[in-house]
Amino acid sequence: MDERKWDEMIQTALLYGTDEAVEQKEDVWMHIRSRMVKQRRKRRNIGKWVWTMVSAAAAMVLVFLFTAPGQAAIDQVKQWFAPKKVITEEIEGQKEHKEVTLNEGKAGYVIYIDESMYRLETKNGYDRIVPLHQGGANIPPVYMEIRQVTDRSPETVAAEREREVKKKYPIIIQIGKVKEPVAGYVIHGETGHQWNDEVVKYYVVSNGKGGAFIIEQRYFVEASEGHGARFDHMLRRFHIVDQQQGE
Repeated sequence: MDERKWDEMIQTALLYGTDEAVEQKEDVWMHIRSRMVKQRRKRRNIGKWVWTMVSAAAAMVLVFLFTAPGQAAIDQVKQWFAPKKVITEEIEGQKEHKEVTLNEGKAGYVIYIDESMYRLETKNGYDRIVPLHQGGANIPPVYMEIRQVTDRSPETVAAEREREVKKKYPIIIQIGKVKEPVAGYVIHGETGHQWNDEVVKYYVVSNGKGGAFIIEQRYFVEASEGHGARFDHMLRRFHIVDQQQGE
């Protein structure tokens, strides 16, 4: 999406009722943050950036002064910038209220993580979200690894992962395009039906510049509704903020 469209989205989210603000808040906030990062690095187009932020601020003032939904919209804007927030997840049929923390990955994205259960670490040069406590020796490792490739398209990467999973995993759960928890491709396989059989799930997401983010989830069958569900919940708050890094 070009800058003009994003500027319009920012102002629309601020100016109109809370429904639009709620629907757009994550994408708008992450785009604002991305542009802040890029401006700090490039030190260019300062005038344009200042004008955009002044315009957004002016819109906020107008909403605050003249419209009934204005205060609610401003409250939403405050939440966009929160380094921590409380979310509701449904895990194994039960709703859980969790405080999550904003983390920035080295591959050029941000994601909210429940740091009472997981941490973000670097393994083999890639970002990994891992449980604070792994299982025993007879349990496959659990993690979600995120990396970016810049030399292959999402379609190419998805086809590569599909061949890999079909070769190693006799049970194929799902292959194809998805819109949730991220928009892209999914390849999901399992080695068997026993509680500790391995599960792999790949999501392949466009980086917007011809490359792709590869999101690899690893867990075991019994953890599908636990760690597997939590990983997917995290991905609903996965946002690309800097597309400069990658393999």
